[in-house]
Amino acid sequence: MSPRFEALLARIYVDPVARALTVTDPQRLARDAGLDARETAALVGIDRTGLALASESFARKRAHGAGAVRPPRWPRLLGVVRAVIRRARIPAKSGSKHPAEGQGGRHGRQE
Repeated sequence: MSPRFEALLARIYVDPVARALTVTDPQRLARDAGLDARETAALVGIDRTGLALASESFARKRAHGAGAVRPPRWPRLLGVVRAVIRRARIPAKSGSKHPAEGQGGRHGRQE
């Protein structure tokens, strides 16, 4: 497809008037854009449902600043996991710092 056709598709995705013309009078839209017969046929046969869905998706992305870089989520998730672990700790019995103490050290073996 030509750069003219690609530019028209981009315009159709973002411009509601051009999108409406794609449905009501695609021949006129193609003629005004200077498309050849093959490109005009492609425009006439375009998947209108897919076009509408893609247009809505692009509009949502533009509204939410899709180009903006999001901070990574893992530091926040790591903080949540650490907080859960801190809350879940069971206090050791009195006189013992670690549940395995007195049972042969770190791995349960007698030394």
